[in-house]
Amino acid sequence: MFSKIIHQDKYKNGRLIHQYYKDTLSQSYQLPELAEISHEWLSKILGTGDYNLLVNIDEIYLKTNDSKNHSALRLMLMIIFQSNLILDINKQGKNNLLPIAFNFSIIKAIEKLLNLNVHKDYLITSMQILYRIGEYEIFMYLAENNKNIVNSSIPLLKIKAMINSFCENYKETKHILNQLNSNQKNDNIISILDITCDYKLSLKSRFVYDDAGLKEPHTDNFFWIRKPTKNNYKSNRVFISSDESYFYKHVISLIKSIYHTNKNVLYVHLHIYDPEEKTLTFIKNFLIKYPELDMSLSYENLESKSKKIKTIYASRRFISLYFVRKEINNNLIAIDADSLFKNKWIVPPHLNDKNIVTINPFVIPFWERVIASFLFFTKSDLSNMILLKIAKLIEVNLKLGNDFWFLDQLILSISFDNELGNTNVGHIDINQVSDTNHYPSSLIWQLATDKVQNNSYEKYKEELNILV
Repeated sequence: MFSKIIHQDKYKNGRLIHQYYKDTLSQSYQLPELAEISHEWLSKILGTGDYNLLVNIDEIYLKTNDSKNHSALRLMLMIIFQSNLILDINKQGKNNLLPIAFNFSIIKAIEKLLNLNVHKDYLITSMQILYRIGEYEIFMYLAENNKNIVNSSIPLLKIKAMINSFCENYKETKHILNQLNSNQKNDNIISILDITCDYKLSLKSRFVYDDAGLKEPHTDNFFWIRKPTKNNYKSNRVFISSDESYFYKHVISLIKSIYHTNKNVLYVHLHIYDPEEKTLTFIKNFLIKYPELDMSLSYENLESKSKKIKTIYASRRFISLYFVRKEINNNLIAIDADSLFKNKWIVPPHLNDKNIVTINPFVIPFWERVIASFLFFTKSDLSNMILLKIAKLIEVNLKLGNDFWFLDQLILSISFDNELGNTNVGHIDINQVSDTNHYPSSLIWQLATDKVQNNSYEKYKEELNILV
């Protein structure tokens, strides 16, 4: 009875990963019986945790003739339904685990289901659910006892590879990924995991992770409009980069928030991608309104036709940050364009002498070890060295077509991999400088992925339009 299997410490960090990584690999159900269910009911049952749908599940059960097969289907739908409570979309982006009692209830139900002598698709779906709710030990137990089924199931191979990466067993992870063809690896998460294995195992890769021999990025498309006038070493300047749409949608409010909370404490540098002349004119006039922020300004013409231009903008901001770091003496605070300063900038005493400050590093997944939403760089050799490495790796990989989502995160984690233990690198709580819960005491708020969770954020933006 696998319900007696206990949690192991080696999967502790894996249970803390964002629910997104569990949902993405656990929702490709392959039960043929699902095709017989009304689409309207099915889409709701498979995607929500609405208890009103329980009557639909019972109605499906009561309409059937084959009691054995449809007892299994009813139980499977109940298991899926209960596990949906943890889906990221149903938790408003909050990364909470299900209560232990819920997990145990699902495990017991799966145990009962598999004792009904059901076909293999029930096992595959059950293992997907176990992964979704963080029961990795039971998943691996079932995988070990059903090797033929797992080795012929693409969804289960992907999950098995991911679970091995949770305990940083990259050799076994790579072995599993090698069973997938190039199309099957095309899933964004699996593609990043595959590259992570190449890096960790020092394997040949389509991705460049070593900057040795790479040239400094070129500055042909980088233009200054206004350099800072207050360019001393002790002051702090917020680095913001965005395209035109994000400037109007987010950056104006961000600058107002800095002015409202820190107009005598922080300066601003703004870097714009592919601006039209009318936007540059608007920005120049906008800067004049806030002289206390000593806003410096630069822009870049990329003129890319790529469908992944947002990813390119997000990644290239670190190339721009490198160029700005070379020219500006102030400490630079690099944050996302959809952030808002909520309180006065105060550096905790233990970070005063650090060359670089990152958000407290995550262990798993590797590409989120260093979070891109907040980074603090002084004018130091260490800052210049790391930013140059980041800039070189981003430029060469973009040229090679590696313009995937999370490129910047992966390169940040690679570039900092051997430096996070450096005594000149400090760390700060994510809820202080990249708070998606929007606590009143946080230094910096960040836009959450869930609209309901952004009520306080949107209300604050409205207040800033009145106050500033």
